Amino acid sequence: MNYLLKTITGINYELITAEDSFEAMSSLKTSAVIECILIDIDYQTEENLRFIQHIRDSFLYHCPVIVLCSYEEIDELSKPSNVEYVFYKPFDPLVLKQEIDKIMTDPAQR
Repeated sequence: MNYLLKTITGINYELITAEDSFEAMSSLKTSAVIECILIDIDYQTEENLRFIQHIRDSFLYHCPVIVLCSYEEIDELSKPSNVEYVFYKPFDPLVLKQEIDKIMTDPAQR
């Protein structure tokens, strides 16, 4: 998945990868600007959903979250976390790239 994400983000964006939600939180604290979060919640689903909820509840981190998952049931779980973007696997990488481009070029999306 990291290879796919690096390929579609290409040279346009800096992609910071994290193995789990704890590493992601550390990246949030140490990085100057995070403009969008892509999170694959298939593994460690509960931890990742708590991470998303923390992002949504915190006034420090205000950015769009794109969720990647293998099952459609997550849609109900993601609603309380205010996740606007959910891509179900398998997804079209070009559609994901278009969504990222839209988020990054439209300040109202952030």
